Formats: sequence, C-alpha cells, structure tokens
Amino acid sequence: MRTAEYLPSPTMLPGVGLLESAALRADTRAAERPAPEHVTVLVATARNSLVRAFQRAALVIGLTLAVSPDGLHTLMTAVREPPGLIILDSDVPGVDADTVERMLARDERTAGVPVVRLPNRAPDDGNTAADGLLA
Repeated sequence: MRTAEYLPSPTMLPGVGLLESAALRADTRAAERPAPEHVTVLVATARNSLVRAFQRAALVIGLTLAVSPDGLHTLMTAVREPPGLIILDSDVPGVDADTVERMLARDERTAGVPVVRLPNRAPDDGNTAADGLLA
C-alpha cells in the first residue's frame, strides 16, 4: 500500500506525534523531488463543446491548453513547439486525423509526443466525449 511508505515509525522522530512526523517526512520527500515540468496539451478539434470542456479541465489540473481548429494547424503547431500531449479529434477538419497522426509519428520533433485519439461524433444526445473529464 502506497500510504504505508509515507508513515514513519513513531521512534524515528522522538517527541513528535505520528501525524506530525508523517507530515514532516512528506514535506522532506517533496522537497527532494524535482518540480514537475510544465505541460502543454494541444487539442485538435473544431468542436466548441470539447474545447470548453478541455479548457475547464486544464484550469483545474493546471495545464496550458493550446487549441488547433484543423489538421494542418495541428501539424504546424506541434512541429514548431512540441506539446507534452496531443488530443486529436477523429473529425478534425482539413488534413484528416489519420494523416496527422502518421505525420507526427514520422517527424523526429514530434515522434515522442503521445497522441490521444477522440472517437468520431456520436449521435447528438446532449453529451460530449469530454463530459467525464471532471467527474
């Protein structure tokens, strides 16, 4: 169990309670770890509902979000400044998603960038593919 590794033995820090000791050790371990790298997520979609959902999620999580309205813009943006993650809508206009994904994989600047592919549009039932992001 992960929490067990953060709970020190009460004998490790004499005169300090168990919870205080655990908090002190957690602070020490956090200070030893490098700060997480800032991540930019490139979302390639023309669907406004998805853009709004991803914007809300990025605010909550603390990510920088870049939005690309079509496949060609996605390729140009990703090559110019490779993001940490690309979320690619299967219905992205312009250069189709399959071609975008292939070209990203072939370019050495973007070959290591993970791509999450969103499914094609489902019949409009009032829900979006991003509805569960904050659930």
